[in-house]
Amino acid sequence: MTAGQFMKTQSVFNSFQRSGDKVLFCEKRTDAEINETPVLTLAHVGDAVYELLARTRAVSLGACKVETMHKRSVDMVSALSQAKVAERIKPLLSDAELSVFMRGRNAHPHHAAPRGDGQSYALATALEALFGALYLKGENTRLEELWERASEVFRENEGKA
Repeated sequence: MTAGQFMKTQSVFNSFQRSGDKVLFCEKRTDAEINETPVLTLAHVGDAVYELLARTRAVSLGACKVETMHKRSVDMVSALSQAKVAERIKPLLSDAELSVFMRGRNAHPHHAAPRGDGQSYALATALEALFGALYLKGENTRLEELWERASEVFRENEGKA
């Protein structure tokens, strides 16, 4: 991608972000619509949001081989890592956020994480549901605040590795 193409992409992205009634490419959802949305749908969207944030953070850590960047991303999005983040941010959640979080934690997906226990997977689903709901509501500032808390967990874990 050339610098010109990147700037055009950024311009399109910024125009959607500035739009009062849109979230990237779709209409913002209301609290009522979020409450009516199946929690695993919220988690599905949240998984993508979280993955994009993780990949962006992996790139921001500096130039490296693609394999290293991939490993950085995978480490951040594992069920065990997401469970640690979920535990960190849970005390910071509003009542409405906690409601979505708990719906996600209590969901019963039809599969389990290949690495991690059921409790970690439930917390990861809760976190993804929350990120999906916040994204669909257009609450980007709140997503950034919670992502900063997640980054604190990642930095602590990087120090141990």
